[in-house]
Amino acid sequence: MLFAARHMEAENGNKKRPKRWRSKQQCEGLADLRKFKMDLSPFSLLIPFLEPKNNVFGLMKTNGDVVVEPKFSYASASSEGVAVASTSNTSLVLVNTQTLEEVSLPGIDCFTKFSNGLLLIEKEDRYGYVDKAGNIAIKPNFSWSTPMDCSGAVVKVKPTDKVQRRIDLRGKIVGEPFFQILQFHQNGVMSGGTIDWEGNEKMVIVNEKGEQVSERKFKAVHQENEGLIPVVFSDQSVGWVNRKGEDVYKLNASDIGYHFESRSVPVKNEHSKWGLMNVDGQWVVEPEFEIAESVGENRFRLGQVDKEGIRRVRLADECGHFFGDHEFDDIFRFKEGVALVTRRFSDQNNEEYDGQREKNYIDSHGTLLLDHWIS
Repeated sequence: MLFAARHMEAENGNKKRPKRWRSKQQCEGLADLRKFKMDLSPFSLLIPFLEPKNNVFGLMKTNGDVVVEPKFSYASASSEGVAVASTSNTSLVLVNTQTLEEVSLPGIDCFTKFSNGLLLIEKEDRYGYVDKAGNIAIKPNFSWSTPMDCSGAVVKVKPTDKVQRRIDLRGKIVGEPFFQILQFHQNGVMSGGTIDWEGNEKMVIVNEKGEQVSERKFKAVHQENEGLIPVVFSDQSVGWVNRKGEDVYKLNASDIGYHFESRSVPVKNEHSKWGLMNVDGQWVVEPEFEIAESVGENRFRLGQVDKEGIRRVRLADECGHFFGDHEFDDIFRFKEGVALVTRRFSDQNNEEYDGQREKNYIDSHGTLLLDHWIS
């Protein structure tokens, strides 16, 4: 049984709520409008493709035009105007998507994309950041680090450290130490900080400066986005709070997703089924899925797990309207209108590839961007 925190409505009085979420009724008929929505990026987007004969990667536009011939041992889709690739001699290469200029960074490794103007890199087991020109922006002084969010990142200074810290966009350590600080949403300014490894009051809300926002404690605190923070309360109920840590909505359910997207959040009901709920606590997508997760840019992955334990997910919007007919075992986060997708290797009779995954890319309408999957 769902229950709203009615006392909060009384405290809010007649305050007008921002009209930025959709009711279940507003979702009806939205699918037709979505067909005409285009995702525009200020950057020229490039995606990798594989030349199977020599097992090397090139870069092409989403319309199929090849702009960099195959020569890289690895390449990823561009982000913020730069594609990240590597050569056979392990040099990191940054490719400008406008000029196609290449910058080689020998001895540096990378496992992410550009985020808020900086790229997380690893050099000699230490982590730092470079800018789009390949210059070291923040020296590799950390033993562990996350990609940059809009105000900084989470780091561990020494391998022996038992705490994590926030840094600002210049790499300066700020705020207080916590046992763990959850990675922030790319557009968020708050997340959860762990102050105790056990019990039902082990997490607090931490802001972008690494400061504890209030004395209130929760069993779990997730990522702030759109001004709301999904939480698990100490009494095992779930819901969301505002940036001050004040209750906005509370309900009996077994779990809640990591952040809001288009004013909707995944919620797992008491029968272990996931759906999407809006900020008013209305189901806009009924709880009938085993998987419901945000993948960014107003998109979600919804699906089931089959008898063999294989995930089968499809791309959907915040109202549960599906895009395309393709099923995947995973859809990664969208950036600039493109997301990486994976599926089980198509040749199920080939033991060499048993359990491995093939990769492709989709646009925000679920359209595959590569003619051939990358194994």
